[in-house]
Amino acid sequence: MTEPHPIQRFAFVGIIALGAVVGFSTMPGLWITVFGYEGWGLNPQFLVAGFEAMTLAAGVAAILMGLRRDPDGIGIGLLCVAGTVFVGAFLGAMMLQSSSDQVPSLKLFVLLRMALVAGIVALTGLLKLGNRNDCWRTLVLGGALLVPLMTIGALVVSKKTEKLTEPIGQLNEVVQMVLWLAIAVVVGIMTIAGGHFVIRAFEKTRDEGLKSGAPKAE
Repeated sequence: MTEPHPIQRFAFVGIIALGAVVGFSTMPGLWITVFGYEGWGLNPQFLVAGFEAMTLAAGVAAILMGLRRDPDGIGIGLLCVAGTVFVGAFLGAMMLQSSSDQVPSLKLFVLLRMALVAGIVALTGLLKLGNRNDCWRTLVLGGALLVPLMTIGALVVSKKTEKLTEPIGQLNEVVQMVLWLAIAVVVGIMTIAGGHFVIRAFEKTRDEGLKSGAPKAE
């Protein structure tokens, strides 16, 4: 195992911290879903408790991987942790919200978990790319190409798609059809290219490791 770069050491500490926050964030949810909560008219919700238990396990796994301090083989593991937190947050919140009409909005709770997911993914990128400038340039290029897709996604999530549809809707029907087709083609091409560059940025770390005789990472 090679000595981690300072950027990677910072990322390991961040992974440990975020893993701890993920774990602690499950405590209220586990208590409420295992024992129920009269204030919200909730009986025990053991299926939701299972999601919270999975999220707790993911937080513990992140801490253990951060303490291990070995960048080889950690990427897929941390992405699995992020995926578990993501799925648990959405499904758990939806099921709990539908269990009683007295349950308050869980939007802030879901946003907190999404912020933790984004942090884990970002730190995973730091761990894998380290100080490899060429990899970072490729990643930035890929991210820039994905901006249109992320913008459209943000409009859909925030229910503000009228900002895009209203200006186009005022045009001639034929022009509308041509514009929508052009937007779909351009965004599709940029998304494919952006995804390729993002993947390629991480593939380069493996290529460099193979050239230097280091063990093959995932």
